[in-house]
Amino acid sequence: MLLGHLILDEPVTSWTLGGAVLVMAGIAGVFNNRPPAPKKVAA
Repeated sequence: MLLGHLILDEPVTSWTLGGAVLVMAGIAGVFNNRPPAPKKVAA
């Protein structure tokens, strides 16, 4: 989004910002719902 604005002079609208927020929220939701990794026991 930032590169498109800087290089191609694309407009940053409220729709663009809203879509970016939804994408970031989806990514955060996927990574926050992963179960914790099992702990390794030293032998």
